[in-house]
Amino acid sequence: MNMKQKVWTAVVVGLVAMVLVGWYLWPSDKEEGDNGVQTPINIGGVGQNGEPASQGDEKVVSERVVHLQRQAKEKDADIQELLKGMQDLLDEDDDDGAFELAKTFSKSPSKELKSKALDTFRWIGGKRSALACREMLSEEDDEIAKEAMEAFRQSLESIDEEEGYSELYPMIEDVIMASKDENDLEALFLLLSNLDIHDSLNLYMDVQEKAQKEERTDLVNMTKEYIEFVTNGEESIDSRTAMEKWLKQYDEEEK
Repeated sequence: MNMKQKVWTAVVVGLVAMVLVGWYLWPSDKEEGDNGVQTPINIGGVGQNGEPASQGDEKVVSERVVHLQRQAKEKDADIQELLKGMQDLLDEDDDDGAFELAKTFSKSPSKELKSKALDTFRWIGGKRSALACREMLSEEDDEIAKEAMEAFRQSLESIDEEEGYSELYPMIEDVIMASKDENDLEALFLLLSNLDIHDSLNLYMDVQEKAQKEERTDLVNMTKEYIEFVTNGEESIDSRTAMEKWLKQYDEEEK
């Protein structure tokens, strides 16, 4: 074999070797996680190993939460084990997992689990908890319904100024209109008095107009009382036109 033939032979052998190595190292189509290992379920707000999900990633909760949810739906569920599971999640600051489990508890026939759900919503707070509590205000059990109202109000109170909750105003008005308990109403009206004066007055006026249509004298009187309270004694604000005039003057004075 002459030198030219030897060179070509070496080139061919080298190419074959490169193809074989490339084929061996080329990644398979089988994705990580196809080896039978279960991955978290996409419903909560933490990533794998309990770490926060990065921006843009879907939020997930652990298989443990899903397992507890399944247990809570069983006919002969172990209540104490479920309560311990919930407490463990709260102790570990897994608010997303605890919130998802609390939603399952809220639909349980167990009064104890319903109550724990409300405790959890109250502890987590914020908009999502307020909405979840709202769904429990119509519970047939009076004690649970009462707890739901307290948790609803406390969830609203925990919403900070930056998060805001103006989109919840229609729901708050509906809750007020549906309530007959004077103490609950006083607590909600007092909560609204801490909002920006524009929001407070508009909400009070909305409730007043609805209360007049439904002949709810108790609410009409309460709105008048709180309008006077937030405007430092302006009894003359008895209509939306008067309210808008007062706010315009207020804004000019605040400039």
